[in-house]
Amino acid sequence: SWAECRVSVGASFERAPFTKRVPRVPSCARRVFNARRPTMCKEAGQNVGASKRALKAFSDWTEEEKSSTDCNVEVHHPREEMLFMIPYLPVKWIVKDELDWPIAHLIINALLIVQPLAIFAWWTNSHMAGVMYLLVVAKLFHGRIILCMHYAQHCKAFKGMWQTLAVHVMPAFFGLPPGLYRAHHCLMHHGEGNVHPRDLSSTEPFQRDKISHFLFYWIRFMVGIWVELPIYAFLKGEMALGLQCTGSSLAFVTLVHQLWTHNQIGLLYVFGLYMPINSFLLMFGNWSQHIFINPECPRSPYGYSYNILNAPSNLEVLNDGFHIEHHLNSIKHWAKFPSSFQKNLPKYKEHDALLFHSISVMHVGFWVLTGQIHMLEPYRLSEKSTWPLRTSLQDRLKPVDQPRVKAA
Repeated sequence: SWAECRVSVGASFERAPFTKRVPRVPSCARRVFNARRPTMCKEAGQNVGASKRALKAFSDWTEEEKSSTDCNVEVHHPREEMLFMIPYLPVKWIVKDELDWPIAHLIINALLIVQPLAIFAWWTNSHMAGVMYLLVVAKLFHGRIILCMHYAQHCKAFKGMWQTLAVHVMPAFFGLPPGLYRAHHCLMHHGEGNVHPRDLSSTEPFQRDKISHFLFYWIRFMVGIWVELPIYAFLKGEMALGLQCTGSSLAFVTLVHQLWTHNQIGLLYVFGLYMPINSFLLMFGNWSQHIFINPECPRSPYGYSYNILNAPSNLEVLNDGFHIEHHLNSIKHWAKFPSSFQKNLPKYKEHDALLFHSISVMHVGFWVLTGQIHMLEPYRLSEKSTWPLRTSLQDRLKPVDQPRVKAA
């Protein structure tokens, strides 16, 4: 019946009352919860028809199938991007959209903890301070800040100097040279859509369950990014971006060289050791997000990525688990991923898309590379709850046949 089938997708056009779930959350948090609800998108007027059509298409689903695609964790649980709330923080002065209040608090958290620790490690020039810096940054901030910068690069989320701080200054303390990420990720990765050889970070030519292939993939990025990326930008006609990559890299190397002459131990921990750590984590994350490529549609976001929903990790990284949704529209607000996912369910089924739940991207990559792909079975939605896969997981790990793709 209509009342039954609106349990999952149907919430997108019936406004549910907002109830306060988290104490001491600023008023702008109400908009975050509302935006995460499929029912409260700003485009509600134009999406009512699409929601009704989706309901009609799924009217024959069982209750188990419908509940499996709910995004209860992302919709109802409190956000965890920030470590702690800053009392009376003027969010409107930091971010353009109050929906982004979690990253406004996060950026202040980092300014209060990361930068002082970096200065302390460099000033004392001690191994103990350096190790403390690495542990705190890697454990508490790495994923949060990198995904905050990722979102800010796509959507220009911050105001004025805060945008510069988030996308240029802050990444330098996380092993990412300033000025390179936008060219690598926004221009190349999203512009080329994981297509080899145009996307230098493409996973297509690799056997993606082999550790040796991943190590080659990581080392090539770590060594070649300094040269390959500016050349790519120049060849694409992005002269300003290419010059920015070159200038930023030279300025960063010069700064590190100057600081190195004073306190080598502290600098080794703050910039030296964290750079290979960050490059490994970035490439392992990208490898894991694009580890399964459907040979039937390798050039479609539905084919070269997957979604992870109802995952606690999504609460820390701006719903990054909805990676298909991100590639479908890279400037879509992170709070709208759950509702957009539910409205696009017929397309997910049509394209034989992969869906997981409760785990993180890192789990997927680790289990596949260590020969434990069977560990993913309990976390797959596509097999037991929604639709049987036409292409197996093992078939999606093989290198993409370039001639066959071109012929198709």
